[in-house]
Amino acid sequence: MACLQDQKEFLPNEVFPDNFMRREVQALVVHCTFLDDGCQWKGEVRHLENHMNSCEFLKIPCVHPECGMQVKKADLTEHLENECKCRLENCGFCKSQINFSRMKLHQEQECPAYPVVCEKCRKDGIPRAKLLRHQDPVMGDCDGVQGPCPFAQIGCSKTEVLTNNQKKEHLEQENTYHTTLVLHHALRVSREMEALLTRDPRVASRNPHIFTNYDGVIADLLSQVQTQAGETRDLREKCREHSERITALERKVASGNMSGAALAPSAQMSGDSNGGSQNTELTLRITHIENRTADHELLLVENNRTIEDARRDVGNVKRQLDTNQEGARRQDRRIESIMDNLALRNVTLADLEEYVRQQEFSSYDGELLWKISDYARKETTQLPGNRCSWTARVSTPVAMDTRCLHASI
Repeated sequence: MACLQDQKEFLPNEVFPDNFMRREVQALVVHCTFLDDGCQWKGEVRHLENHMNSCEFLKIPCVHPECGMQVKKADLTEHLENECKCRLENCGFCKSQINFSRMKLHQEQECPAYPVVCEKCRKDGIPRAKLLRHQDPVMGDCDGVQGPCPFAQIGCSKTEVLTNNQKKEHLEQENTYHTTLVLHHALRVSREMEALLTRDPRVASRNPHIFTNYDGVIADLLSQVQTQAGETRDLREKCREHSERITALERKVASGNMSGAALAPSAQMSGDSNGGSQNTELTLRITHIENRTADHELLLVENNRTIEDARRDVGNVKRQLDTNQEGARRQDRRIESIMDNLALRNVTLADLEEYVRQQEFSSYDGELLWKISDYARKETTQLPGNRCSWTARVSTPVAMDTRCLHASI
């Protein structure tokens, strides 16, 4: 063991801590080390460590290791909410909470609601999650993609590749036919399900009338579809007849105009009134047919809207699941941060316990003894009135007590 000043070597039993000097130093009044940052604390050195543990101007690392910034303890909350690059922010499109440093990457590559441009039809503003459905050759509405009729999978005879406009026209013209195909497909599936379920006798024993009632419902639906199909065929037949009659009337009107100079005014007025009444009747009947056709189109639109709502609900459930998974990952990261803080606290607590154990072996009531050589001669030199003093190495008061040939300070 060597002295830091003159490098003189000492044995361990020759060195001892100067507790008096320690108390003197700890009694000094100092300012906080963060005085320049605005901390107004002032106190003894012994209390400085406790103050530093709670000083609001103490700079601590951000709780996110990826951030790496040192911020004041008082500003940590504001930093985590507004400045930290690892803070969680709501995406402006999908409303999911995303790490701020990954927000741009998330929106450009991952966000399901981020608007993108279809590279086939150049239509913009399409959410990324709906792009594949938009470009679907069967169910999509992209003008740049061709595909077959959606009902070709269940028996539609239109199997050639169609453009988007051709597909829309085909769906409007064959609405009843497609509905019938759907019903037949449902009946076939129901029979297959019935065959599968009847293999397990426990299903039939629980509810023996389940298949009977189900067949009745299917039969009613089939009857309604057949009725609608028959009415549609009748309407088409009537439309064809009315079209032929209108064509014949147009020919008659044209021939009447050519021979109008030879007709009498009264006959011309009578013919015009009869033709006008027939045209009015035809117009009313055609309007009625168009209304019936519009009703069928409205039903088709309602069915499509119902399917779209179901797809939207599925998308919402998927987004909610993604949000829950992201929340779980965020909670895992918070738990890891808390565990790291607990580990640091445990290390600090262990250091404090070691410090307390060391203090238990400290002694403050010891006596220091120095041997004075040639004590008799030095004592006789002390004449009355002479002042003799001893000075310590440090500028502190020293008390001395002489005992025989030794002095005790």
